[in-house]
Amino acid sequence: SGNVTIEAEGMQRLTVVNELGQVVYDAEMNDSTTILNMSQFGVGVYLIRIYTENGIGAKRVSVIR
Repeated sequence: SGNVTIEAEGMQRLTVVNELGQVVYDAEMNDSTTILNMSQFGVGVYLIRIYTENGIGAKRVSVIR
């Protein structure tokens, strides 16, 4: 479906960075769960950075069509 569910306790901000290091999505979060629609991005590999009160986590996600 193109949706990615992200869960992190105390999530404050979410950024998505493309292969060139450009920020293509950036939003403040007030909840511990969010659904990100990856179909808005082109084909490629993206790094999702999750900022919480305890630090920063990162995950790679590939968009394939």
